[in-house]
Amino acid sequence: PATTTLSPALLDAAILKKTQDLGTDYTSKIVFLCDSVTYGLKSLSMLVEGRETARVWSGPAGSYYIGKASDTDNLFYIPGTDQLLTLPEAVGRIKPEIILIAAGADSVFSLTPAEFKECYASIINSIKTNSPNTKIICMSLLPGSKSSGFSIGDAKYYNDAILYAAAEAGARYLDAASAFAASNGYLRGDYDAGSSRLSTTGLKTLLDIIRTHGINGDTFSESNDTSES
Repeated sequence: PATTTLSPALLDAAILKKTQDLGTDYTSKIVFLCDSVTYGLKSLSMLVEGRETARVWSGPAGSYYIGKASDTDNLFYIPGTDQLLTLPEAVGRIKPEIILIAAGADSVFSLTPAEFKECYASIINSIKTNSPNTKIICMSLLPGSKSSGFSIGDAKYYNDAILYAAAEAGARYLDAASAFAASNGYLRGDYDAGSSRLSTTGLKTLLDIIRTHGINGDTFSESNDTSES
C-alpha cells in the first residue's frame, strides 16, 4: 500500500511502545473516532462518563467511514453542541488533547489498501490543520469475525497503509491487531459481540492496550518488563 519509501527507523519511531499503565488519567484525555467495531466504548459505557460521554465520535449510525468524502459523509452530534458537525468542525471546536482513530473496518471492502491510505492520510491532515496541537494516534484495524472473511492476514495490508500514513504525517501508530486474533486468524470468540463488534471483554482489553502504550509514557525495555501478561 505504500506510495513512498520510508526508512525502517522512521516507521519504528511511529509505533507506540509498551509503557507503564498510564491509567484513566491518560485515557480521559482521548477522543475516540470510532467505527461500528469500537463504538461499544460508548454504547456499553466503557469510559468514565458512561453512555453520556462526549469523547466517542461516530456518525448517527454508530460508525465513521474512511472514504474520499469523509468530511461530508460523517457527521457528529457532540453533547454541548447545537448542530451536527463534520470532523474538521468538531476538531476545530473541541481541540482534543489526543485523538485516537479507531475506525476503518467498515470501509475496507470498498477501498484498496492504496486508496485506503490516501483517504486515511487526508483525515490525519484534516485534524492537523484544524487543531495543530492535537496528538494523533492511528490504531490498527482488528481482525473480523470468521463470517466477515476479514482475517488478521487481510488486516495487515490495511494496517501497513495506516502505519505509512501515520509515519508520513508525524502521527503515532498503535498496533493492537495481534492481541485480538484467535489461532484461526479471526477475531477471538470472547471478544466478538456479533458482526465483528467488540464485546465488553474485548473493549476492556483494548483500553488496557491503549493505557500501556501511551504517548510520552516511560517505555519499558523487554529485559526490564516484569508486568503480568
